Amino acid sequence: EFVYHYQTFCMTRGKAIKAQKEKDVAFFKENPDVWKTTTVLTYLHRLVRASKVESYLEDKKSGTGGPFSCETTRLLGYFSLMQLLRMHSLLGDYHLAMKTIQRIDIQEEVPLFC
Repeated sequence: EFVYHYQTFCMTRGKAIKAQKEKDVAFFKENPDVWKTTTVLTYLHRLVRASKVESYLEDKKSGTGGPFSCETTRLLGYFSLMQLLRMHSLLGDYHLAMKTIQRIDIQEEVPLFC
């Protein structure tokens, strides 16, 4: 899972810095772009945008939405939305986390597969 690896990397980095392991701290200083928060968020937003799942969910609410041409694309879009929810929750921005999934109708019996 994409965000799981990001979270694990951040915990490992934090533990290495706290324990002052010189070798690990040097690695993190030499490679500041590894699992950079803005990059992870950018990838997830790009996946959502490319999958067009948000417009699909809006059209579905209004009754004009048709089936996805590629089921894998739709599922990747849902996955990306859920991972954005998780990322914003990890970062402590709960309002934005809930705003991310506002188009998903949680009251549906099976929202992902309808």
